[in-house]
Amino acid sequence: MKKDKAIVVFDVGKTHKKCFVFSLNFKLLFQKSIQVDEIPDEDGFESDDLKTILEWMEGLLEQLLIRYAVKTVNFSAHGASFVLIDYNGDPLLPMYNYLKPVDSEIEKEFYQAYPNLELSSASPRSGFLNSGFQLYWLKKNRQKKFKQVQLALHLPQFFHYYFTGNSVSELSSIGCHTSLWDYSSANYQDWLIQEEISDLQAPISSSEKTSEGVNLLKGVSVGIGLHDSSAALVPYLKAVKKSFILLSTGTMNVALNPFCNQSLLESDLNQGCLNYMTPNGQSVKASRFFMGGAHEQLSKSIASYFDCSSDFFKTIDYDPLEFDQTIPLSDTNWSISSTDFSLPKEIFKNYSSPTGAYYAIMKTLLQIQFTSLAFILRGVKIERIYLDGGFQKNQIFIKHLARSFVDLEVYCSDFSLGAALGAALSVHPTNFDEKNLHTIYGMERI
Repeated sequence: MKKDKAIVVFDVGKTHKKCFVFSLNFKLLFQKSIQVDEIPDEDGFESDDLKTILEWMEGLLEQLLIRYAVKTVNFSAHGASFVLIDYNGDPLLPMYNYLKPVDSEIEKEFYQAYPNLELSSASPRSGFLNSGFQLYWLKKNRQKKFKQVQLALHLPQFFHYYFTGNSVSELSSIGCHTSLWDYSSANYQDWLIQEEISDLQAPISSSEKTSEGVNLLKGVSVGIGLHDSSAALVPYLKAVKKSFILLSTGTMNVALNPFCNQSLLESDLNQGCLNYMTPNGQSVKASRFFMGGAHEQLSKSIASYFDCSSDFFKTIDYDPLEFDQTIPLSDTNWSISSTDFSLPKEIFKNYSSPTGAYYAIMKTLLQIQFTSLAFILRGVKIERIYLDGGFQKNQIFIKHLARSFVDLEVYCSDFSLGAALGAALSVHPTNFDEKNLHTIYGMERI
């Protein structure tokens, strides 16, 4: 029996580790998702169990190589995590979690030594989420371990290294909230040289480059991997000719504007704005808002108060007149940078039903979302908004967004594999136009 030719992509998120198999014309042939229990690092903080993830990948690849004629394998993953490679070529485990709390004194020392770093790197101060700071922290706080490090590879590029033996760096991982990249000089930050850390970075390579795999993947082309948020942007950049923003929704709503040529301002930085980077090195102005996290906290509070199902909001439709008449919450002190959205129960006494309370919190959250969007829309003419992620299923969110941007075309889709498709497109360049995008994504204008 003739096997289908295929591209395999592993999309490794913080919660779910996923595998997708695409045909050479990007039809989805197979998908699988697992969750891997975290393990403690030397300080007891939970972190990705890299060994188990790799064992899962290898076991699944053995099956897929029998079932398909696998031509290429690639990766998308959260890029804020470094895998440290020792002088024997092995990873120093466990790897550190980008949510790991940091010593405030070391972080303070770092930014006092390099006071313009946040602006020049377009990376707001975010602890270990700034992967460059992880290396500074390691040098200052784990000197013995630091001396064992030969290379520091972002997670997507580590997977390339593991399956090929080839060490590279890649721009979409380097340029996104890492404190490593100087956007004014289009090169690494000088502090890496001053701290004698620059030698830990592998040579930068094109995202379209592949290397021949070794061992299990001998004879298979292996891509160098992409930062997942930047990978999700790739299909749109390839297909869409009109100017657009991509609003990727989930726990964190991230708005990406690849058509903004303005440098990041200090006022933008203070509101949590930053730059992402495309695989070809183009800066992408971005803003973030903890919309999904806020929605989860507040929905649970409403469900608890009204003693109803935790997913009560799934049956609530959008009534424009009622929504317009709803008064948003006041005196909450919530902002774009907030992560705590707890409310006193007394507030819900003002509402006779879960629907009324839900309308109030959604109107409040949407006002903050629009403020977040305004930072990346300022001074730039945009024709479309593309939505992806979980909030596409929320009728209040998508319909009010479309009403609020009546001059723009607003699209949502039923496709949730954007990062994986972007990684597949990077290693299998082909004609990919707007018709392909809208068909594969099941695009629908709101």
